[in-house]
Amino acid sequence: MPQFFYDPESNEVVDIALDGASVGEMTGLDLDGLRTSYREVQLLPASEVHAAIAARDVTTPAPTTLRELETALCALPPKHWCTKGGMSFQMTEHYRGPVTCVYVRLPDGSCWTWRDIAGTAHAALIAKATAAAGATATATA
Repeated sequence: MPQFFYDPESNEVVDIALDGASVGEMTGLDLDGLRTSYREVQLLPASEVHAAIAARDVTTPAPTTLRELETALCALPPKHWCTKGGMSFQMTEHYRGPVTCVYVRLPDGSCWTWRDIAGTAHAALIAKATAAAGATATATA
């Protein structure tokens, strides 16, 4: 399993170490060499890096317009497009690492967007948007 040279300061992967190597595949630098440009860089397993990226990049649902949702739907072929009990889809291009932009239209017509883990199930996306809609309705009442 590959390891990533991860910079927590910028929340980015700066290189990859394959097959147990301690030298970056792209830069040819080891951890000390990379620290000249990225002082906080760490060599971590891919699973830890994905978790760290997700912890900082996943957001909460926010209202959006139908026009913005339709524009996103037509920008690229949608990923995981589903229309059962509401509509959800995910952007093909990821925001960073395992995180992508999500769009949801609830049965009441309200539209929502946020960043979440790519591949999150449709039912979970609908539930998150429904909870956000309920919280928004309560806050404005």
